[in-house]
Amino acid sequence: MKTKLPWPHLLTLNLIFLGLTALFLAFLDRAITSSDLADSEPQAVEQTRLQATGPEMLLKRVPPSEPFEMAEPADAAAEDETVLEGVLKRGETLTTALRRIQVPEGLLPELLDALGDNLDMRKLKPGDTVEVVLGPEGDLQRCTYQSGPLDIIAVSRCENGLEAKKLEVPLESRTVLLSGTLDSSLFAAFVDRGESTALVFKVADLFASRIDFNTEIQPGDRFHLIVEKLYREDLFVAYGKILAARFTLYDRTLEGYHYLSDTVESGYFDDRGQGIGASFLRSPIPFGGRVTSGFSYSRKHPILDTVRPHLGVDLAAPSGTPVMASGNGKIDFIGRNGGFGKQIVINHPGGYRTHYGHLSGFAKGLAKGSAVRQGQTIGYVGSTGLSTGPHLDYRFQENGRFKDPFAINFPPMVVLRGEELERFQAERMALAQLLDDGGEDRVVEVRNFLYRPDGETIEPL
Repeated sequence: MKTKLPWPHLLTLNLIFLGLTALFLAFLDRAITSSDLADSEPQAVEQTRLQATGPEMLLKRVPPSEPFEMAEPADAAAEDETVLEGVLKRGETLTTALRRIQVPEGLLPELLDALGDNLDMRKLKPGDTVEVVLGPEGDLQRCTYQSGPLDIIAVSRCENGLEAKKLEVPLESRTVLLSGTLDSSLFAAFVDRGESTALVFKVADLFASRIDFNTEIQPGDRFHLIVEKLYREDLFVAYGKILAARFTLYDRTLEGYHYLSDTVESGYFDDRGQGIGASFLRSPIPFGGRVTSGFSYSRKHPILDTVRPHLGVDLAAPSGTPVMASGNGKIDFIGRNGGFGKQIVINHPGGYRTHYGHLSGFAKGLAKGSAVRQGQTIGYVGSTGLSTGPHLDYRFQENGRFKDPFAINFPPMVVLRGEELERFQAERMALAQLLDDGGEDRVVEVRNFLYRPDGETIEPL
Protein backbone atom coordinates (compact mmCIF):
# COMPACT_ATOMS: atom_id res chain seq x y z
CA MET A 1 0.00 0.00 0.00
CA LYS A 2 1.30 3.41 -0.89
CA THR A 3 0.41 5.87 1.81
CA LYS A 4 1.06 9.56 1.85
CA LEU A 5 1.50 10.66 5.44
CA PRO A 6 1.14 14.30 6.49
CA TRP A 7 4.02 16.15 7.94
CA PRO A 8 3.41 18.53 10.89
CA HIS A 9 2.95 22.17 10.07
CA LEU A 10 5.80 24.05 11.71
CA LEU A 11 4.73 27.44 13.04
CA THR A 12 6.93 30.49 12.95
CA LEU A 13 6.74 33.46 15.22
CA ASN A 14 7.15 36.58 13.05
CA LEU A 15 5.29 38.84 15.47
CA ILE A 16 4.50 38.30 19.15
CA PHE A 17 0.90 39.39 18.54
CA LEU A 18 0.36 36.81 15.84
CA GLY A 19 1.99 34.14 17.98
CA LEU A 20 -0.27 34.86 20.95
CA THR A 21 -3.31 34.91 18.69
CA ALA A 22 -2.39 31.51 17.25
CA LEU A 23 -1.81 30.19 20.76
CA PHE A 24 -5.17 31.34 22.05
CA LEU A 25 -6.97 29.92 19.03
CA ALA A 26 -5.27 26.56 19.52
CA PHE A 27 -6.07 26.65 23.25
CA LEU A 28 -9.69 27.64 22.54
CA ASP A 29 -10.66 24.19 21.40
CA ARG A 30 -8.21 21.56 22.59
CA ALA A 31 -10.73 18.83 21.88
CA ILE A 32 -10.76 19.40 18.11
CA THR A 33 -13.88 18.27 16.27
CA SER A 34 -14.26 17.05 12.72
CA SER A 35 -16.17 20.19 11.72
CA ASP A 36 -13.22 22.32 12.85
CA LEU A 37 -10.82 20.18 10.85
CA ALA A 38 -12.83 20.47 7.65
CA ASP A 39 -11.51 23.97 7.04
CA SER A 40 -7.83 23.02 7.51
CA GLU A 41 -5.28 21.80 5.06
CA PRO A 42 -5.03 17.97 5.11
CA GLN A 43 -1.35 18.01 6.03
CA ALA A 44 -2.04 20.04 9.18
CA VAL A 45 -5.30 18.38 10.12
CA GLU A 46 -4.16 15.00 11.41
CA GLN A 47 -1.05 16.39 13.03
CA THR A 48 -3.13 18.80 15.11
CA ARG A 49 -5.63 16.15 16.10
CA LEU A 50 -2.96 13.72 17.22
CA GLN A 51 -1.07 16.29 19.20
CA ALA A 52 -4.20 17.50 20.95
CA THR A 53 -5.19 14.06 22.17
CA GLY A 54 -1.97 12.03 22.12
CA PRO A 55 -1.71 8.24 22.01
CA GLU A 56 0.28 7.92 25.23
CA MET A 57 -2.50 5.94 26.93
CA LEU A 58 -2.85 3.57 24.00
CA LEU A 59 0.68 2.25 23.79
CA LYS A 60 2.16 -1.07 24.80
CA ARG A 61 5.87 -1.73 25.24
CA VAL A 62 7.22 -4.42 22.95
CA PRO A 63 10.09 -6.30 24.66
CA PRO A 64 13.17 -6.72 22.44
CA SER A 65 12.57 -10.48 22.24
CA GLU A 66 9.15 -10.09 20.61
CA PRO A 67 8.64 -9.62 16.87
CA PHE A 68 7.84 -6.04 15.99
CA GLU A 69 5.63 -5.58 12.97
CA MET A 70 2.22 -4.28 12.03
CA ALA A 71 -0.51 -6.84 12.69
CA GLU A 72 -1.58 -8.60 9.48
CA PRO A 73 0.06 -6.16 7.06
CA ALA A 74 -1.57 -5.82 3.69
CA ASP A 75 -0.10 -8.09 1.03
CA ALA A 76 1.44 -6.58 -2.05
CA ALA A 77 -0.90 -6.65 -5.04
CA ALA A 78 -0.42 -9.57 -7.42
CA GLU A 79 0.07 -9.00 -11.13
CA ASP A 80 -3.49 -10.01 -11.93
CA GLU A 81 -5.01 -7.75 -9.24
CA THR A 82 -6.22 -4.19 -9.73
CA VAL A 83 -5.36 -1.52 -7.17
CA LEU A 84 -7.66 1.49 -6.86
CA GLU A 85 -6.36 4.36 -4.71
CA GLY A 86 -7.80 7.71 -3.73
CA VAL A 87 -7.74 10.60 -1.28
CA LEU A 88 -10.94 11.91 0.25
CA LYS A 89 -11.69 15.40 -1.02
CA ARG A 90 -13.33 18.24 0.83
CA GLY A 91 -17.07 17.72 1.07
CA GLU A 92 -16.97 14.16 -0.27
CA THR A 93 -18.71 11.18 1.28
CA LEU A 94 -16.94 7.83 1.29
CA THR A 95 -19.44 6.51 -1.25
CA THR A 96 -18.65 9.40 -3.60
CA ALA A 97 -14.92 8.85 -3.21
CA LEU A 98 -15.20 5.11 -3.90
CA ARG A 99 -17.22 5.79 -7.03
CA ARG A 100 -14.70 8.40 -8.16
CA ILE A 101 -11.86 5.86 -8.03
CA GLN A 102 -14.11 3.48 -10.01
CA VAL A 103 -14.94 0.84 -7.42
CA PRO A 104 -17.68 -1.28 -9.05
CA GLU A 105 -21.16 -0.23 -7.93
CA GLY A 106 -22.10 -3.78 -6.97
CA LEU A 107 -19.27 -3.95 -4.40
CA LEU A 108 -20.16 -0.75 -2.55
CA PRO A 109 -22.90 -2.03 -0.19
CA GLU A 110 -20.79 -4.89 1.20
CA LEU A 111 -17.65 -2.75 1.49
CA LEU A 112 -19.41 0.17 3.16
CA ASP A 113 -21.13 -2.20 5.58
CA ALA A 114 -17.78 -3.77 6.56
CA LEU A 115 -16.06 -0.40 7.03
CA GLY A 116 -19.00 0.95 9.00
CA ASP A 117 -18.27 -1.40 11.91
CA ASN A 118 -15.01 0.46 12.63
CA LEU A 119 -15.38 3.79 10.85
CA ASP A 120 -17.59 6.68 11.95
CA MET A 121 -18.83 8.03 8.63
CA ARG A 122 -19.57 11.40 10.27
CA LYS A 123 -15.90 11.96 11.10
CA LEU A 124 -14.30 11.44 7.69
CA LYS A 125 -11.76 14.13 6.84
CA PRO A 126 -10.21 15.54 3.69
CA GLY A 127 -6.86 13.81 3.22
CA ASP A 128 -8.01 10.38 4.42
CA THR A 129 -6.77 7.69 2.01
CA VAL A 130 -8.42 4.54 0.72
CA GLU A 131 -6.99 1.62 -1.23
CA VAL A 132 -9.18 -1.09 -2.77
CA VAL A 133 -7.71 -4.25 -4.31
CA LEU A 134 -9.82 -6.18 -6.86
CA GLY A 135 -9.22 -9.76 -7.99
CA PRO A 136 -8.94 -11.00 -11.60
CA GLU A 137 -12.73 -11.31 -11.84
CA GLY A 138 -13.36 -7.85 -10.41
CA ASP A 139 -14.21 -9.24 -6.97
CA LEU A 140 -13.17 -7.38 -3.82
CA GLN A 141 -10.05 -8.86 -2.22
CA ARG A 142 -9.20 -6.29 0.43
CA CYS A 143 -9.38 -2.61 1.34
CA THR A 144 -7.39 -0.28 3.59
CA TYR A 145 -8.73 3.01 4.93
CA GLN A 146 -6.27 5.33 6.67
CA SER A 147 -7.06 8.48 8.62
CA GLY A 148 -3.64 9.69 9.67
CA PRO A 149 -0.63 7.63 10.73
CA LEU A 150 -2.32 5.85 13.66
CA ASP A 151 -5.86 5.14 12.48
CA ILE A 152 -5.78 2.32 9.91
CA ILE A 153 -8.70 0.01 9.09
CA ALA A 154 -8.03 -3.13 7.05
CA VAL A 155 -10.82 -5.05 5.30
CA SER A 156 -10.14 -8.57 4.08
CA ARG A 157 -12.27 -11.42 2.73
CA CYS A 158 -12.93 -14.44 4.93
CA GLU A 159 -15.30 -17.42 4.82
CA ASN A 160 -18.26 -15.37 6.05
CA GLY A 161 -17.68 -12.38 3.81
CA LEU A 162 -15.70 -9.22 4.55
CA GLU A 163 -14.04 -8.66 7.90
CA ALA A 164 -12.72 -5.28 9.08
CA LYS A 165 -10.36 -4.50 11.94
CA LYS A 166 -8.22 -1.62 13.15
CA LEU A 167 -4.52 -2.36 12.86
CA GLU A 168 -1.85 -2.06 15.49
CA VAL A 169 0.86 0.37 14.43
CA PRO A 170 4.56 0.11 15.36
CA LEU A 171 5.98 3.33 16.77
CA GLU A 172 9.38 4.50 17.83
CA SER A 173 9.65 6.57 21.00
CA ARG A 174 12.64 8.89 21.05
CA THR A 175 13.42 10.37 24.44
CA VAL A 176 14.94 13.78 23.71
CA LEU A 177 16.66 16.42 25.82
CA LEU A 178 15.69 20.00 24.95
CA SER A 179 17.48 23.00 26.43
CA GLY A 180 16.97 26.67 25.78
CA THR A 181 16.39 30.22 26.96
CA LEU A 182 13.08 31.99 27.50
CA ASP A 183 13.96 35.13 25.56
CA SER A 184 10.38 36.35 25.09
CA SER A 185 7.78 33.75 26.10
CA LEU A 186 7.21 30.07 26.79
CA PHE A 187 5.34 29.86 23.50
CA ALA A 188 8.21 31.29 21.47
CA ALA A 189 10.85 29.19 23.26
CA PHE A 190 9.35 25.97 21.90
CA VAL A 191 7.64 26.98 18.66
CA ASP A 192 10.73 28.81 17.39
CA ARG A 193 12.71 25.56 17.69
CA GLY A 194 10.15 23.66 15.60
CA GLU A 195 8.12 22.12 18.43
CA SER A 196 4.33 22.11 18.47
CA THR A 197 2.02 24.16 20.69
CA ALA A 198 0.97 20.78 22.13
CA LEU A 199 4.31 20.68 23.98
CA VAL A 200 3.74 24.20 25.28
CA PHE A 201 0.41 23.06 26.73
CA LYS A 202 2.03 20.03 28.36
CA VAL A 203 4.74 22.14 30.01
CA ALA A 204 2.25 24.78 31.13
CA ASP A 205 -0.05 22.13 32.60
CA LEU A 206 2.84 20.49 34.45
CA PHE A 207 3.83 23.68 36.30
CA ALA A 208 0.39 25.37 36.36
CA SER A 209 0.30 25.45 40.17
CA ARG A 210 3.93 26.55 40.57
CA ILE A 211 4.58 29.15 37.84
CA ASP A 212 2.45 31.91 36.38
CA PHE A 213 3.94 32.07 32.90
CA ASN A 214 2.33 35.49 32.42
CA THR A 215 4.27 37.24 35.18
CA GLU A 216 7.03 35.06 36.59
CA ILE A 217 9.41 34.54 33.68
CA GLN A 218 12.00 37.01 32.43
CA PRO A 219 14.32 37.10 29.40
CA GLY A 220 17.31 34.91 30.14
CA ASP A 221 15.47 32.33 32.24
CA ARG A 222 16.43 28.83 31.13
CA PHE A 223 14.73 25.48 30.75
CA HIS A 224 15.77 21.85 30.33
CA LEU A 225 13.23 19.25 29.29
CA ILE A 226 13.27 15.48 28.78
CA VAL A 227 10.27 14.41 26.70
CA GLU A 228 9.17 11.44 24.61
CA LYS A 229 8.49 12.08 20.91
CA LEU A 230 6.63 9.37 19.03
CA TYR A 231 7.40 8.56 15.40
CA ARG A 232 6.11 6.21 12.75
CA GLU A 233 8.71 5.58 10.07
CA ASP A 234 10.47 8.87 10.91
CA LEU A 235 7.20 10.83 10.82
CA PHE A 236 6.49 12.64 14.08
CA VAL A 237 2.96 11.88 15.21
CA ALA A 238 2.64 12.97 18.87
CA TYR A 239 4.34 13.70 22.16
CA GLY A 240 4.45 11.08 24.88
CA LYS A 241 5.25 11.90 28.50
CA ILE A 242 7.41 14.69 29.80
CA LEU A 243 9.81 12.67 31.97
CA ALA A 244 11.60 15.59 33.62
CA ALA A 245 11.66 19.37 33.44
CA ARG A 246 13.65 22.15 35.04
CA PHE A 247 13.08 25.90 34.89
CA THR A 248 15.86 28.15 36.17
CA LEU A 249 14.20 31.50 36.85
CA TYR A 250 15.75 34.71 38.11
CA ASP A 251 14.79 33.97 41.72
CA ARG A 252 14.42 30.19 41.97
CA THR A 253 14.75 26.82 40.24
CA LEU A 254 11.73 24.55 39.74
CA GLU A 255 11.94 20.87 38.83
CA GLY A 256 9.40 18.18 38.00
CA TYR A 257 9.94 14.44 37.53
CA HIS A 258 7.36 11.92 36.36
CA TYR A 259 6.97 9.06 38.83
CA LEU A 260 4.71 5.99 38.77
CA SER A 261 3.69 4.95 42.27
CA ASP A 262 1.87 1.95 43.74
CA THR A 263 0.82 3.73 46.93
CA VAL A 264 -0.05 7.32 45.98
CA GLU A 265 -1.39 9.04 42.90
CA SER A 266 1.21 8.95 40.13
CA GLY A 267 2.29 12.23 38.62
CA TYR A 268 5.03 14.84 38.82
CA PHE A 269 7.17 15.53 41.89
CA ASP A 270 9.91 18.01 42.67
CA ASP A 271 13.42 17.11 43.83
CA ARG A 272 12.17 16.67 47.42
CA GLY A 273 9.38 14.28 46.46
CA GLN A 274 6.59 16.83 46.85
CA GLY A 275 3.85 16.70 44.23
CA ILE A 276 3.99 19.49 41.65
CA GLY A 277 0.21 19.76 41.66
CA ALA A 278 -1.38 21.97 44.32
CA SER A 279 -4.97 22.65 45.30
CA PHE A 280 -5.12 25.71 43.03
CA LEU A 281 -3.47 26.88 39.83
CA ARG A 282 -1.30 29.98 40.00
CA SER A 283 -3.44 31.58 37.30
CA PRO A 284 -6.67 30.64 35.48
CA ILE A 285 -4.95 31.84 32.29
CA PRO A 286 -1.62 29.94 32.40
CA PHE A 287 0.07 31.93 29.63
CA GLY A 288 -0.85 34.42 26.94
CA GLY A 289 -2.22 37.01 29.38
CA ARG A 290 -0.70 39.88 31.33
CA VAL A 291 -1.50 41.49 34.66
CA THR A 292 -2.91 44.99 34.14
CA SER A 293 -4.13 45.62 37.67
CA GLY A 294 -3.08 43.94 40.90
CA PHE A 295 -4.66 43.28 44.25
CA SER A 296 -5.19 46.55 46.15
CA TYR A 297 -7.30 48.09 48.92
CA SER A 298 -7.23 51.50 47.22
CA ARG A 299 -7.32 51.61 43.43
CA LYS A 300 -8.78 54.34 41.26
CA HIS A 301 -11.50 52.74 39.18
CA PRO A 302 -10.81 53.36 35.47
CA ILE A 303 -14.49 53.97 34.66
CA LEU A 304 -16.15 55.21 37.88
CA ASP A 305 -13.17 57.49 38.65
CA THR A 306 -13.38 56.74 42.37
CA VAL A 307 -10.85 55.19 44.74
CA ARG A 308 -12.07 51.83 45.95
CA PRO A 309 -10.66 48.39 46.80
CA HIS A 310 -9.74 46.04 43.95
CA LEU A 311 -9.76 42.70 45.73
CA GLY A 312 -8.47 40.67 42.82
CA VAL A 313 -6.17 40.78 39.79
CA ASP A 314 -6.96 41.74 36.21
CA LEU A 315 -5.47 39.54 33.49
CA ALA A 316 -5.65 41.06 30.01
CA ALA A 317 -5.90 38.59 27.12
CA PRO A 318 -7.53 38.44 23.70
CA SER A 319 -11.30 38.12 23.79
CA GLY A 320 -12.28 34.45 23.68
CA THR A 321 -9.16 33.18 25.47
CA PRO A 322 -10.19 30.16 27.59
CA VAL A 323 -10.44 30.65 31.34
CA MET A 324 -9.79 27.60 33.53
CA ALA A 325 -11.12 26.66 36.94
CA SER A 326 -8.18 27.14 39.29
CA GLY A 327 -9.30 24.26 41.51
CA ASN A 328 -11.84 21.47 41.93
CA GLY A 329 -15.24 22.59 43.13
CA LYS A 330 -18.87 23.33 42.33
CA ILE A 331 -20.33 26.38 40.60
CA ASP A 332 -22.19 28.58 43.10
CA PHE A 333 -23.10 31.35 40.63
CA ILE A 334 -23.12 31.65 36.85
CA GLY A 335 -24.72 34.57 35.01
CA ARG A 336 -24.64 38.36 34.93
CA ASN A 337 -23.58 40.20 38.07
CA GLY A 338 -23.67 43.98 37.72
CA GLY A 339 -20.28 45.55 37.04
CA PHE A 340 -18.62 42.12 36.86
CA GLY A 341 -20.64 41.35 33.74
CA LYS A 342 -20.83 37.66 32.98
CA GLN A 343 -19.33 35.96 36.00
CA ILE A 344 -18.73 32.52 37.50
CA VAL A 345 -18.18 31.89 41.21
CA ILE A 346 -16.91 28.48 42.37
CA ASN A 347 -17.02 26.99 45.85
CA HIS A 348 -13.99 24.82 46.70
CA PRO A 349 -13.36 22.46 49.62
CA GLY A 350 -11.79 24.02 52.72
CA GLY A 351 -13.71 27.30 52.67
CA TYR A 352 -12.27 28.67 49.41
CA ARG A 353 -14.15 30.55 46.66
CA THR A 354 -12.89 31.84 43.31
CA HIS A 355 -14.51 34.54 41.14
CA TYR A 356 -14.13 34.98 37.35
CA GLY A 357 -15.57 38.22 35.95
CA HIS A 358 -16.07 40.12 32.66
CA LEU A 359 -16.40 36.86 30.70
CA SER A 360 -17.61 36.93 27.10
CA GLY A 361 -19.39 33.60 27.59
CA PHE A 362 -19.53 30.34 29.50
CA ALA A 363 -18.41 26.85 28.53
CA LYS A 364 -21.25 24.61 27.35
CA GLY A 365 -23.11 22.49 29.85
CA LEU A 366 -22.33 24.54 32.97
CA ALA A 367 -24.98 25.61 35.46
CA LYS A 368 -25.28 26.37 39.16
CA GLY A 369 -24.27 23.22 41.03
CA SER A 370 -22.10 21.84 38.20
CA ALA A 371 -18.95 20.11 39.41
CA VAL A 372 -15.77 21.38 37.77
CA ARG A 373 -12.23 20.07 37.92
CA GLN A 374 -8.95 21.95 38.15
CA GLY A 375 -7.83 23.12 34.70
CA GLN A 376 -11.29 22.68 33.10
CA THR A 377 -12.35 25.48 30.73
CA ILE A 378 -15.29 27.25 32.33
CA GLY A 379 -15.56 30.43 30.26
CA TYR A 380 -13.85 32.86 27.92
CA VAL A 381 -12.20 36.24 28.37
CA GLY A 382 -14.44 39.17 27.49
CA SER A 383 -15.28 42.75 28.38
CA THR A 384 -18.79 42.52 29.81
CA GLY A 385 -19.88 44.76 32.69
CA LEU A 386 -17.76 47.75 33.73
CA SER A 387 -14.68 47.04 31.66
CA THR A 388 -12.33 49.07 29.48
CA GLY A 389 -11.18 46.10 27.40
CA PRO A 390 -10.95 42.30 27.24
CA HIS A 391 -9.63 40.91 30.51
CA LEU A 392 -10.42 38.55 33.38
CA ASP A 393 -11.18 39.85 36.86
CA TYR A 394 -9.96 36.96 39.06
CA ARG A 395 -10.66 36.97 42.80
CA PHE A 396 -9.81 34.50 45.55
CA GLN A 397 -11.51 34.09 48.93
CA GLU A 398 -10.46 32.08 51.98
CA ASN A 399 -13.16 31.75 54.65
CA GLY A 400 -14.88 34.85 53.31
CA ARG A 401 -11.75 37.03 53.16
CA PHE A 402 -10.36 38.14 49.81
CA LYS A 403 -6.65 37.50 49.29
CA ASP A 404 -4.11 38.19 46.57
CA PRO A 405 -4.15 34.91 44.58
CA PHE A 406 -0.58 35.43 43.41
CA ALA A 407 0.75 35.82 46.96
CA ILE A 408 -0.52 32.47 48.28
CA ASN A 409 1.66 29.36 48.38
CA PHE A 410 -0.57 26.32 48.44
CA PRO A 411 0.72 23.05 49.91
CA PRO A 412 1.26 20.12 47.53
CA MET A 413 -1.57 17.59 47.30
CA VAL A 414 0.81 14.60 47.45
CA VAL A 415 4.10 14.11 49.33
CA LEU A 416 6.29 10.99 49.00
CA ARG A 417 7.66 9.53 52.21
CA GLY A 418 9.69 6.61 53.50
CA GLU A 419 10.50 3.81 51.04
CA GLU A 420 8.40 5.49 48.35
CA LEU A 421 10.58 8.58 48.58
CA GLU A 422 13.74 6.46 48.41
CA ARG A 423 12.54 4.74 45.22
CA PHE A 424 11.62 8.08 43.69
CA GLN A 425 15.02 9.59 44.48
CA ALA A 426 16.80 6.58 42.98
CA GLU A 427 14.87 7.01 39.72
CA ARG A 428 15.17 10.80 39.74
CA MET A 429 18.96 10.88 39.90
CA ALA A 430 19.48 9.55 36.37
CA LEU A 431 17.09 12.13 34.92
CA ALA A 432 18.61 14.90 37.02
CA GLN A 433 22.05 14.04 35.64
CA LEU A 434 20.76 14.50 32.09
CA LEU A 435 19.24 17.85 33.04
CA ASP A 436 22.57 18.88 34.59
CA ASP A 437 24.43 17.95 31.39
CA GLY A 438 22.16 20.16 29.27
CA GLY A 439 23.92 21.20 26.09
CA GLU A 440 22.55 20.82 22.59
CA ASP A 441 19.22 19.16 21.90
CA ARG A 442 19.74 15.45 21.43
CA VAL A 443 18.16 12.00 21.56
CA VAL A 444 19.10 10.15 24.75
CA GLU A 445 17.10 6.91 24.30
CA VAL A 446 15.08 5.07 21.63
CA ARG A 447 12.39 2.47 22.35
CA ASN A 448 9.87 0.54 20.31
CA PHE A 449 6.15 0.68 21.07
CA LEU A 450 2.98 -0.72 19.62
CA TYR A 451 -0.06 1.49 19.19
CA ARG A 452 -3.13 -0.41 20.40
CA PRO A 453 -6.43 0.90 19.01
CA ASP A 454 -8.38 -1.25 21.51
CA GLY A 455 -7.59 1.20 24.30
CA GLU A 456 -5.05 -0.86 26.25
CA THR A 457 -3.03 1.33 28.60
CA ILE A 458 0.69 1.97 28.52
CA GLU A 459 2.97 -0.29 30.55
CA PRO A 460 5.28 1.37 33.11
CA LEU A 461 8.40 2.86 31.55
